Amino acid sequence: MVDMALMLLLGVLALAPGGLADGPHGHHHKCRYEYQTVYETVYHTVYKKACQTHYQQKCHHEYETVHETKYHPKCHTSYIPECHTYYITKYDEKCQTEYAPYCRTHYTTKYETEYKKKCKVTHEKQCHGYGYHEKCEVYPQEHCHDVPVQHPVKVPYEDCHDVPKTRCHKVPVQVPQEKCRQVPKKECVEVPYQVPRTIPHEVCVDIPYEKCHGVPEKVPKKVPRKVSHKVCDEYGHGGHGGHSGHGGFGFGRRSDAETNSTELVETGEA
Repeated sequence: MVDMALMLLLGVLALAPGGLADGPHGHHHKCRYEYQTVYETVYHTVYKKACQTHYQQKCHHEYETVHETKYHPKCHTSYIPECHTYYITKYDEKCQTEYAPYCRTHYTTKYETEYKKKCKVTHEKQCHGYGYHEKCEVYPQEHCHDVPVQHPVKVPYEDCHDVPKTRCHKVPVQVPQEKCRQVPKKECVEVPYQVPRTIPHEVCVDIPYEKCHGVPEKVPKKVPRKVSHKVCDEYGHGGHGGHSGHGGFGFGRRSDAETNSTELVETGEA
């Protein structure tokens, strides 16, 4: 029943205008368009904000109060003695002691060392030759050395001392005398005092500020696009052993492209 219904449907389609197209070997084609969504990568430029810190010097004047030291004289009168010296003559008895030497001769015993030569004779045997031919001779040798000998000696020395003798006489002496009077004297001293003074000076500080600019950057984006392709169905009669495997009609599907490939197009801004 199904085969009969299919054969009737194919017969109707074959008779319909624009329905089945005749092909080689009595085959008929029914074509249509199918659509497929593909995605393209599109690049667009975005600008990111990039900032850098700079510094600008800003100055202003400040005032500082300093104190300067000045001096003014301050005076007062004082009285000081003014003296002068004069002399009067007086006579003093001046005695002086003179010393006369008085000496006596004494003797002391000292021991002096003398060296006397003391000698001793020894005999030294000297031989030469060997065995029966050896001959020896004895030679005298004198050995001397100095021997210290002490003997007493009387040495004279003088024992002296001064004998005092006093002599006196009149000597004029100048005796100083002082006479004074009060003399006024003006004395001044420099008294310091503080004078305030304002001194301007410049004070500068660095003020930070940001300087920004746009940095271009390419960002990819997927954009969908529909792509169409033609697909045809083939129908054949059973007398030729059609594609369906039945004795009657058979059909198959054919497309213009066995494999659909998607082309990715990149576009962007410089």
